[in-house]
Amino acid sequence: MTTRRCDGCDTKVKIAGGIGDLWSFDFSPTDGMILELADGSEHFLCLDCVDRLPDDREPTADDVDALSTEVSDRCRRCYPPQSLRFSPRQSDRRP
Repeated sequence: MTTRRCDGCDTKVKIAGGIGDLWSFDFSPTDGMILELADGSEHFLCLDCVDRLPDDREPTADDVDALSTEVSDRCRRCYPPQSLRFSPRQSDRRP
């Protein structure tokens, strides 16, 4: 199983398929998709961000950029930005 970051909310998204799934027998679905938008741009979005795209018109790259600024408080608690994630130093890890 491999992952890729969502272009909208920057969370790691599981991508199904590939040699890793063959050996692990993990047949769970992919949690995102690549969309080609009305302006010709392509973006990989998690399913939550796909649901947050506008329904009343064709989405564009500007709408994907707006997703990163509209992250809800719930998402910020669950998925803090990469710069805020705790990364223990090597000396802090227990043997």
